[in-house]
Amino acid sequence: MDGYQTWLNYIIPLVSIYISHYLGTKLASNRSQDAYKKLRYEKAYVPFIQSLYRGYMFDPQYIPIGREQRDYFLDLLSNNMQYYGPLVLKNYPAFYRAYLDMLEYEDNNFGFDSAPQNYIREFKTISNELLLEATMLESHLKLPGLALTFQTVRSSYARSNK
Repeated sequence: MDGYQTWLNYIIPLVSIYISHYLGTKLASNRSQDAYKKLRYEKAYVPFIQSLYRGYMFDPQYIPIGREQRDYFLDLLSNNMQYYGPLVLKNYPAFYRAYLDMLEYEDNNFGFDSAPQNYIREFKTISNELLLEATMLESHLKLPGLALTFQTVRSSYARSNK
């Protein structure tokens, strides 16, 4: 019995030290991941969503088709690419292709008649994916629902204007 007691006297502190270390490391890792997610949200998602609000883009008629507006949204997406998740990044090439096609369309090049419709479609697609990712980040970080509110306003606006 005495050997058993001695063995427990060594094992219990070692196990408690290991558990404390593991839990501390896990907590620090979670805090670090949350800090990076918040940085992503604030640097990339919030400016885009604010621009959607500012541009009154819950109304489908107000998609930024002008050159200056297209340049602004392309820069916003391109300059923050390292912060976006896979949904936005997956749709970025199609959005960029539509942007380039609009340049060809404005130069009156043959074969780009559908460029405005394609650009509007790709803008809506990448915006929807960005709003979805932002909503997931907001939920995870327990932030006010800027993206979710925009989606709600947009869907109620669409219902009221049918």
